Amino acid sequence: MKNFSTLQRGQVSSQLRQIRLDKNLPITDIACKCDLSVANIDAIERGEAISFKKYLRLIRFYEKKIQILLTD
Repeated sequence: MKNFSTLQRGQVSSQLRQIRLDKNLPITDIACKCDLSVANIDAIERGEAISFKKYLRLIRFYEKKIQILLTD
């Protein structure tokens, strides 16, 4: 069974990757603009366990917010 943070990373990472692809932005361009390395962005898009601050930096770069929704 996956733990909570693994599930969150998986959901967020796939959305961040899709945003980048939809905008047709190369990772190298994003790395220069949001002060993250190419390796960090690649790790985020694969859902790896790296600093939440780095995830947040990329989320903010895309002008997105995190929303937690509980459903029945």
